[in-house]
Amino acid sequence: MKRLLSKKIPTLIGILFLIGGLGIGIFVVNEGTGGFLPKASPETTPKNVRMTNVSDSSFTVSFITDSATPGFVKHGLEPNNLNTQTTDDRDQLTGTVGSFTTHHITVRGLNPSTRYYVVLGTGARDTFMNNDQPYTITTAPRVGVSPESSTAYGTILAQSQAPATDAIVYLEIEGAAPMSALVRSSGSWAIPTGTARSTDLSRYAVL
Repeated sequence: MKRLLSKKIPTLIGILFLIGGLGIGIFVVNEGTGGFLPKASPETTPKNVRMTNVSDSSFTVSFITDSATPGFVKHGLEPNNLNTQTTDDRDQLTGTVGSFTTHHITVRGLNPSTRYYVVLGTGARDTFMNNDQPYTITTAPRVGVSPESSTAYGTILAQSQAPATDAIVYLEIEGAAPMSALVRSSGSWAIPTGTARSTDLSRYAVL
């Protein structure tokens, strides 16, 4: 797959690209402002929950909150035994807990072809489920060597033309499972498409 040309994108909502007959949708969620709330409230309740970047050993959970708050997920092999907690990707990099309105949490070190149960958490460790049940996700099976590496990339700007730091880019390619990435402080983003899986996760996607 040819590399996408770098683009400056003036808006953060409802971005859709159609490239070479292969539908590629890029959707962006931007971080707003707001104070930390110590208790669960409508302002810290997860919205727009999505699961992306599913591989044989990892997956990403993302969501937004109206106000800035710490975010995390708990997961496990049984719905009543969710004993492993993972914090936001930015927290994993810095070693500190931050408050955000966009939440992008990558869970690693998993087993292939395995169902995991997941609950979301914000603020003072309040947790949220999916209609009173944990979310579920099944990791991909192990397959052969991935295709030649390629990357989708670009630049996201806010309406003020400032870098859209902490926005989330969602990349949807026809025939491939959804992928996502956080926007860096410079406004740039990059998603490796060489490891993209087919929609059923059974093989690497043909792009």
